[in-house]
Amino acid sequence: SNLKVLKFLNVDSNKLTPGTMAVISSLPKLKSLSANNNQLGSIISPQTAPNAPKTKPVAPADALPPSLPKGLKTILLSNNALPVIPKSILEGTSPLKMLEKLDLSSNLLTFLPETIGTLLKLNDLNLDDNALQRLPASIGKLKQLKVLSLRRNKIALTDPQPLPEELWKNTPLIDLNLHGNPMTTTQLNTMDGYEAFLARRREVKNKDILGGAMTDLEGCGLE
Repeated sequence: SNLKVLKFLNVDSNKLTPGTMAVISSLPKLKSLSANNNQLGSIISPQTAPNAPKTKPVAPADALPPSLPKGLKTILLSNNALPVIPKSILEGTSPLKMLEKLDLSSNLLTFLPETIGTLLKLNDLNLDDNALQRLPASIGKLKQLKVLSLRRNKIALTDPQPLPEELWKNTPLIDLNLHGNPMTTTQLNTMDGYEAFLARRREVKNKDILGGAMTDLEGCGLE
């Protein structure tokens, strides 16, 4: 807490549990937080016997402190057994108006709250390897969103459509990966607004603006 000018903090691959990250509220200059491969979404008792049933994840109201540094631009929380997004990211006392990159891959997320639309600077969102079935319409408020990865979730064609028209038309999204979801390219093509997304991708087809990440322009990783 004495490191008042610290900008980058990496605590990957430790055994951090809910409540252990409270100190970051005291780091006003923090720009990047990387806490991948921890246990922030579940409380694991050190007294648990080796053969005892695993403790079920609990809603991590204190996975991160209630107030986060306002200048955070990157938050990486992959593989933390998070069943929900920590409240302080979306509903904190100090909105994260500068957040550009959020990695919540390999967690236990089953839904995204409407408050995802508060991250107005977000341009890169990784939700791979969760259990999401749809996205909320408020994702259309992310006017900077260009990269969205949803690999290996549970997104299937339903009514209403699981990827809202607002995503396709109201964001500048051009790099989307849906590999490993129970949906086909043909079904994807039937979604309202999808043509607007394809038109944007075709415009940048020959431009290396994402470092060559756009290898499958038409199918977004689907067959």
